[in-house]
Amino acid sequence: MSGPTYPVNPKTRTCDLNGKSYTCFQIKFGFRYSTTSPFDNDVDLTYRLDGDSIYQAWGLGPRLFFPGEGKSVFEGSIRVPRQGAKTWAERTITAYLKPDTMAILHPLVVNLTWSLWEPSSNNKLFSIPGYRLSSLDGRPILNLLQRQYNELEIDFVKECGPDSVCISNLKLQAQLLLFGNPPTFSLGSSREIRAEIQVDNEDGEPAYNTELRVHLPERLFYVGMIEHSSGETRVSCRTVEDNSSVVICEIGNPVSKSSIQLFTLRLLTTMLRPWDTHLKIPLTLTTMSSDSNTSDNSVILKAKVVVDVDLSITGISHPRQVLYGGEQRGLSAMEYQAQIGTAVNHTYVIRNHGRGTAPGAVVKIMWPYEIQNTELHSNGKLLLYMTDVKLVGRGRCYPPEDHRNFLNLKPGNRPNLLTAPRQGTIDRKRWRVHVSRTLRKKADAREPRSLEDDFEENDFEEDDFEEDDFEDDDFEDEDYFEEESGEANPDPYSEGQLEGVVTLDCMSGTARCFEFNCTLDTLLVNRSVVITVEARLWNTTFTQEYPLVSHVDILSHAEVELVKNFENIQQSRSFNDKAVVVTKALPETRPFSLAEQVEVWAILLGILLGLLLLLLIALCLWKCGFFRRVSVREQYEAKYYTATKIPRAKVIETNFSPSYYESSIYDASKYETSFQ
Repeated sequence: MSGPTYPVNPKTRTCDLNGKSYTCFQIKFGFRYSTTSPFDNDVDLTYRLDGDSIYQAWGLGPRLFFPGEGKSVFEGSIRVPRQGAKTWAERTITAYLKPDTMAILHPLVVNLTWSLWEPSSNNKLFSIPGYRLSSLDGRPILNLLQRQYNELEIDFVKECGPDSVCISNLKLQAQLLLFGNPPTFSLGSSREIRAEIQVDNEDGEPAYNTELRVHLPERLFYVGMIEHSSGETRVSCRTVEDNSSVVICEIGNPVSKSSIQLFTLRLLTTMLRPWDTHLKIPLTLTTMSSDSNTSDNSVILKAKVVVDVDLSITGISHPRQVLYGGEQRGLSAMEYQAQIGTAVNHTYVIRNHGRGTAPGAVVKIMWPYEIQNTELHSNGKLLLYMTDVKLVGRGRCYPPEDHRNFLNLKPGNRPNLLTAPRQGTIDRKRWRVHVSRTLRKKADAREPRSLEDDFEENDFEEDDFEEDDFEDDDFEDEDYFEEESGEANPDPYSEGQLEGVVTLDCMSGTARCFEFNCTLDTLLVNRSVVITVEARLWNTTFTQEYPLVSHVDILSHAEVELVKNFENIQQSRSFNDKAVVVTKALPETRPFSLAEQVEVWAILLGILLGLLLLLLIALCLWKCGFFRRVSVREQYEAKYYTATKIPRAKVIETNFSPSYYESSIYDASKYETSFQ
């Protein structure tokens, strides 16, 4: 058995098969036999060629194939002449190298096996009773003490010196394309992270079958490779079929002497979670060649994973301005929440502006419920009466039960209670059309209104309120709307002096606050949670304590704090995690102060300046004759004129023909005339 006498060069493709060029070589083998018995007949053999048997035993694909079906196995039969013949029974088979073969470090091993040809027998005959087997005399058998196979090695062309042993010097370098020391990846900032890898063969012989193995951590996946080396692509990467966390990259094959292979791995990060605090990626470089230094063939890439969260909180009051005044009620006289005063809602919006998901947060709200101690009320007076707390989103609030509607007042208005709508700006005169004379004073003392509320016209139809709907004795108890103590309130405007702006804030010590928390669940990027604190302005407190002020500012405070369940969670900005909501309360009616009244001397000066201006205008008109009166005689008197005789004009003859006169426009200005 023999093959090519020279090493096979995969780059030399001189054979044509089905219109394609391949690298090919021929395999020759022959048979003859010898025996000590008197047997001297031809022998039929069957044979089998197994191409690249070693690679198949390693679980790798064969590197060659035979014509026909294109398989790496070739089977056939041959007749061997009798013992006395001097010729061999020979066969020549052409083998083709696969065009994508790059593993050329190990030679091709072709295995030839053979056996005696045996005709197929009908097994059913053996089951027939009385069937006689044919005689075995004169039939040859193979000597079992001799092998029935042969091997042939076919080398490839390699640049490994005369001994065909390649000694390389590979070096692996890798880094994650991230900033920081150590490299830091912000969760959610990018869908991918990239690992730049460089393989060098420093002053070594070509390295064949060079392979890089990358072991990825959980929830980090390989999505692609970018090769930076110029020329033909020499790096290919894939994942193992049964384990997607292992990436195998075949590099160069061979990696030539003093060459550099540079490529980048793309790794998907969308499945990473906040509890993935670190990334650890081992890389190992192997080769079929002999490596002179294996200490620099392994690298471990490490990175820190942080969750960059930016929670912000903003607040707004609805309405921003409210009015107070009019009716004053005590605690025992209240049954419905609307009797307290105008509804005031403080709304807080918590939003995640960061790049990562917030695993949780706590919102702390400082709510002003009483004004600070006064001379008349040492225990303070009610300020904003909390009725409810609502949260839209993933979370829950825990307001204290001893402050949330602690009077157990019913929502809404008292049935048949003739007051204006709870919030609105409907015209008073239109409202009074349907109110009896005896109840108009009570209608004036309706619940305070908001400056920003608006109602549709059909919300208050004229048929909804008729005089017959109310009995005279519905409001006979004049003490119903009086203060609980029964003391008459002094005239709030008797002093006649208007004060400035009053600020009620627990941070400045002018109000009392209680604190309650709202816990938020996972908050995704660019998602929000809305917390609304519903309350009522305690109208009696403001009417009694601040009747002469310009307005009252009521402040509530809120702060959001990130729950750091993991060490890698960080708040990127801290200046936007606090919010203050201000509600401006104004007296419904207030007198003008002395500072707001116009001085008498200013009024007199204005009158004098106006008279002087009128005098100047009249003088100008008189100078222009505007006031001169025309007499009736001059207006209707006839005017006479003296007539004079005008002498006849004498026309001087001129030379022009009648035809010219008929065909042209006569222009008398072209000719001279004289008068006598």
